[in-house]
Amino acid sequence: MSVSEVAPPKTYSAAAAGALVAYYTTGALVSRRPTVLGRLRALRDSDQFEQLPDDLQQRIREIVADEG
Repeated sequence: MSVSEVAPPKTYSAAAAGALVAYYTTGALVSRRPTVLGRLRALRDSDQFEQLPDDLQQRIREIVADEG
């Protein structure tokens, strides 16, 4: 079993989730774009997602859907 398999799940505040959305949409982290997208997908699928503001949830859904 690797370290990544036993690591606790990441937690995201609304500010952190908003920063991920901003990084993704502005292209500020072009080389890390796949990583940011993966984190947004993981956040969308997590229990924490419903705790985010509705507009942020919607934007994350749009980004993930667009990138299919």
